[in-house]
Amino acid sequence: MRFLLVSIFIFCFGFMFAQHDHGLEPCGTQAYKSPWLKQYQKNKHKYPKSVGSEIFVPLNVAIVGNDNGSGLFSETTMLESFCTLTNDFSGSEITFYLQTYRNILDSEFFEHNSILEGAEKMFEYDTDDAINCYFVGNPSGTCGYNLPYASIAVSSSCAGPDDHTWAHELGHQFSLPHPFLGWEGGVGSGGEVPHDFNDPAPEMVIYDYTLFQDTLILDTLIIDTAFVEYLDGSNCDIAADGFCDTKADYIAQRWACNTSGESFMAMHDPAGEKFFSDASLFMSYAFDACANRFTDEQVLAMRASIEEEDAEILTDGTASTGQIDGNGGIELFTPFDEGLDYEDIYFSWSEVDHADYYLFQIRVGENGIFYDTLVQSQDVWVKELNPLIPFKWTVIPFNSSDFCNPERGDLLDLTPTDVTPTRTEVLDVNTRLVPNVISDQDFLLVESSTFFDSYSIFSLDGQELIKSDLSGNRIELKSTLNAGIYFVRLEYQSQHITLKFIQQ
Repeated sequence: MRFLLVSIFIFCFGFMFAQHDHGLEPCGTQAYKSPWLKQYQKNKHKYPKSVGSEIFVPLNVAIVGNDNGSGLFSETTMLESFCTLTNDFSGSEITFYLQTYRNILDSEFFEHNSILEGAEKMFEYDTDDAINCYFVGNPSGTCGYNLPYASIAVSSSCAGPDDHTWAHELGHQFSLPHPFLGWEGGVGSGGEVPHDFNDPAPEMVIYDYTLFQDTLILDTLIIDTAFVEYLDGSNCDIAADGFCDTKADYIAQRWACNTSGESFMAMHDPAGEKFFSDASLFMSYAFDACANRFTDEQVLAMRASIEEEDAEILTDGTASTGQIDGNGGIELFTPFDEGLDYEDIYFSWSEVDHADYYLFQIRVGENGIFYDTLVQSQDVWVKELNPLIPFKWTVIPFNSSDFCNPERGDLLDLTPTDVTPTRTEVLDVNTRLVPNVISDQDFLLVESSTFFDSYSIFSLDGQELIKSDLSGNRIELKSTLNAGIYFVRLEYQSQHITLKFIQQ
């Protein structure tokens, strides 16, 4: 069962659109070539020359919000982004599937000012059984980054269905550098030596990869040099990213492409040969509308990296044994729009074969998504809707590895009303928890004229943690509750009241 809090106001229709003018730096994964990739590129003859069997890679995805629950990325958009990710890796025989999904309420993680702060949060929340991906508000002023000793952070403003940041950062996770490796700081590691691209490029550039070792090193500045790639590819196997099918590229900032899929800005290699950068590569900094591929050599390197560096998380297949046929014949059950109270609304629907997740949506009209949440059960509790506003609701079943072209259930109408007067004949609407913010305390007191029969405690993500009879007015808590927001559902015969408390 999933229990969620929704406060919907009559003039605040939060329709969801992808943001493209995000004002963030493209990527925080700076210049870095892993020891594994260096060895791979020296010994490519030992690895397959073509794509073989399908590789299944589990992802643990978390949407991070502020402590008070604000700022959470839309689940609908996240699933659309997952579909884009699937398409971005098409042809690679690398299949991602959603192993777990959760919400994290942590303001310091939601907007963190440095990669080190993000790393500390990843250490706190990471698991070892999948690639961990976090959608946050501001990942250190960038669209995203990958840390080889931790995981992936992506800004929600760079994760729309037309964005490729997620694919870019997973490319880093699987060993790929930027094609302009070494130019992240200009000619010098800190940008102290600007370069005039009308002049021939230097033979080598210097880059700083202090934060991007396999382990976190805080007390040492680590710099390296990279050969600059020639246009004719004569040093392609040792220069820049080391891939010979990625064209020379020196542009370490966001750039637009022309109709030929190249940069507007001309560059000159160390021999003085003029060229333009290839905008089609996901690993470049070309705008998302320009990028559409990983190269063949990049794909082979990613597959080898996954099978050697991430072997412990791989599985023989996805969590599901089949695909959903259409919408799976899903049937929407409760609620019915007859005297529907605007508080504590229970939604339920039928189970669908091969469905691992259900996307529950409340809509305004046909296309305006007002509220959504992703669940694994066949029901949702909604705390509160604004009375007298007509809505529609629907559910979309998903397989854990197939989030493209979903078919939803019917759209059912509902118009919540305020029926509180009929309920208050029995329940004391002034019931409250004393206190409702606790720290070192393992119980709550119920202050009410109603003698409730039982209680249940739910986490914000809908997990029922405690269910028990209510003895007197004392609610017993688990001493292991983590800091966060929780809900207490107090039952009296066939009626109930739900209250909130905060564990600090």
